[in-house]
Amino acid sequence: DECSGIMYVAKLKITFPCDNPITYETFCECVGDWAVCMNPGGPGEGCENSTGAGGALTASGTYTNTTLNADNLPLPGTIGLFFVGNTPIGPFHLGDGLRCVGGDPVRIGIVSTNTGHAHLPIGPSQPGELYQFWYRDNWGPCNAGFNLTNGIEIQ
Repeated sequence: DECSGIMYVAKLKITFPCDNPITYETFCECVGDWAVCMNPGGPGEGCENSTGAGGALTASGTYTNTTLNADNLPLPGTIGLFFVGNTPIGPFHLGDGLRCVGGDPVRIGIVSTNTGHAHLPIGPSQPGELYQFWYRDNWGPCNAGFNLTNGIEIQ
């Protein structure tokens, strides 16, 4: 999309991308036989963790000012890593969850939380980018010590 710019005194018309709300699709939901140890999550979630739900990754904001949000994280606190890639893989079992983001993944932020929610402002995002959140879960159902959320693809 393009939005009309403004008319300057020099009579130049400027066009620029709209700062539309971010849209994404969820993938890598932990359902059915994909669950590592009979620990499926709910719709839009990774595999079940020690909270009884799966970690859920979403995005909010706009394409030029995107924030990643991970919810349903273990309490009393956890540390985790947001990462981005450009190729869907697997899903492959990893810890208590599934890894589905590949294509030269890059770590983009480590966060610590005591609230069950983690947020990371990442600035601009592009269609085709894939995100996932890897987090510590010392009391998870499969006893691996860590888990992953679902993945999201920016549209």
